[in-house]
Amino acid sequence: MRLPAINSPAKNRLLLLWGWVLVILIGTLIGNFKAIGYYRDTERANLTTQSAVVGNALADHSRQIMRQVDTILRGVQIFYSRSQSIPDSQGYIAGLPADEGLISGIYIADRRSQVSWIQDKTEKEFSVDDRAYFQFHRANPDSGMIISPVVTGRATNTFNFHVSRRLDNADGSFAGVVIATVNPNAFVDYMLDLSNSPAASIISLYETSDHKLRFRIPVPASWQWNQVVDSPLWGLLSNSNSGYFAGISPIDGIKRSLYFKKVADYPLVAMSGFSESSLAAMAFDRGRWLIVGSAVLTAFILLLATSASLAIIRGARLGSAKAELESLYREMERLAMTDSLTGLPGRTMFMDRLAQAIALARREHKFVGVLFLDLDGFKTINDQFGHDAGDHVLKTIAHRWEACLREVDTVARLGGDEFAVVLGRLEVPDDALPLAEKLISTAQVPIQLSEGQQCHVSVSVGISAYPRNAVQIDSLLTAADNAMYKSKAAGKNRLSVSDASPTAQSESEEWLIFDASTCIGNAVIDEQHRHLSTMVNHFSQAVKDGANPAHLEELFDEIIKFTIFNSETEDALMLAHGYPHQVRHHNEHTRLTIDLTRAKTKFGKGGEYLAMQKIKQWLLIHLQSDRELGDFLKIPHP
Repeated sequence: MRLPAINSPAKNRLLLLWGWVLVILIGTLIGNFKAIGYYRDTERANLTTQSAVVGNALADHSRQIMRQVDTILRGVQIFYSRSQSIPDSQGYIAGLPADEGLISGIYIADRRSQVSWIQDKTEKEFSVDDRAYFQFHRANPDSGMIISPVVTGRATNTFNFHVSRRLDNADGSFAGVVIATVNPNAFVDYMLDLSNSPAASIISLYETSDHKLRFRIPVPASWQWNQVVDSPLWGLLSNSNSGYFAGISPIDGIKRSLYFKKVADYPLVAMSGFSESSLAAMAFDRGRWLIVGSAVLTAFILLLATSASLAIIRGARLGSAKAELESLYREMERLAMTDSLTGLPGRTMFMDRLAQAIALARREHKFVGVLFLDLDGFKTINDQFGHDAGDHVLKTIAHRWEACLREVDTVARLGGDEFAVVLGRLEVPDDALPLAEKLISTAQVPIQLSEGQQCHVSVSVGISAYPRNAVQIDSLLTAADNAMYKSKAAGKNRLSVSDASPTAQSESEEWLIFDASTCIGNAVIDEQHRHLSTMVNHFSQAVKDGANPAHLEELFDEIIKFTIFNSETEDALMLAHGYPHQVRHHNEHTRLTIDLTRAKTKFGKGGEYLAMQKIKQWLLIHLQSDRELGDFLKIPHP
């Protein structure tokens, strides 16, 4: 029997229906392919950026290591040029503060290539006449620094590479070579955590002239250290100090996208990268649900909802992980700034809270009170009942005082039996007096010790207020401290209010005074210190004038840049004159730069006050070591 024909309207509806289905299917397929391509591009961009971060970190770390090694070698060069004695130079090397984790050994090969190596009081003698660096130094008077390939050391029997410089006699003739043995593990220990990232599945360091490895994660086979690597990298280096390229590694045969960065001042290039197979797997992993969705058209909407849910869950997990990491960081920071005995904030947190309170008071036109508290008779308790009893007293007093204060206040233990309190958001300075009297009366309550014993303590208190007594942190603390000593002198167990004023404490535009008494006797360094003091005073005045954060950051960035410039100037002078404490002196500058950079991140929350205080304290302390350097530079050196 013949079936009835389908009428035209029905056909049209079917055609329209399947047409839309076809459009949806084609659109879904196209969308899936584009999405996979987008994920691949996104992952590539992320991995490329992360590879650059790792590569730059390795380049910077390598430069620091090579600079440290070269500084030592140059120091030996200078010492030998003056002493003309290899035994004396070996004695000089023995006194150098070399990092054993970085440098396995420093030794001298004389002009006949003979080396006397002393390790664990055992002397080993061997020749380096067959080493290429020795032959090159011997033949070339101006050979500079050479970074040799990785070999098995004759003295250490471990894989390492040698960094060497030539020693010359007074007449310019060849005297020998000073050699530092560098352990590649010095790089491994620093870069190991970074190598866990997919963006850094390979991290390596090459010498640019011989095209051989000096460091690699994963660690290569022993024979691969001396393999000359053929790579497009060498051609790229002639046009750029950094960049990207793709290539197949001759070490393991894996195709990778790589970032390279030439190590400044040294013939080394750092590389970090990821494999194309890892990139494809990550992109496929992100787009897996799309592939499944294209195969099941009826679940299209469900899959979209699922994908959105997965995206939200993924974002929530990332947000939760970030919050957890931030919480852990804050906990670590709290532990680092908390007194372990009493649980109170320590000196560092006290300074931070004071800086925040001053910043808030400045905006709200209020006052901040600072109390210095020193327990009376605490030594007697330690002597009579023992240190355990003394610790119990300190914890008891700390808990009592915490209960007395408002939420906006902070009590801190500065050390021993000294405490300090920040009283924030005071309407008038005298609002601090009732709180101080409450702390005094609370301290007088008898304290129960073990075995039914009791003890009594009292407290002497000094009070200062911002901005009545001072507008700078150090002046404010000095005013409170002096007031506390007045309480001690007046019979203890009482409070004294500071009568200081900003004018009396010379809190003028010249907050940091640099005069003839501060000079160290070297014209270059003194002029730089004078300029740095002027910059700090300018920044201090801008803070007091309420300059906007962007302007403060600009001024502070200039201070950091000039501090680094001053460090480089002093490094050059120390190297040129063979200053024996150059490593320690350089590290002081480095620590300051790190502290200032961290302080800048808290601008707007009192960080500018902390930054002012840090750089002033550092300058006053560092000038003492600079004076030692200045005295050394005054002595004529051959």
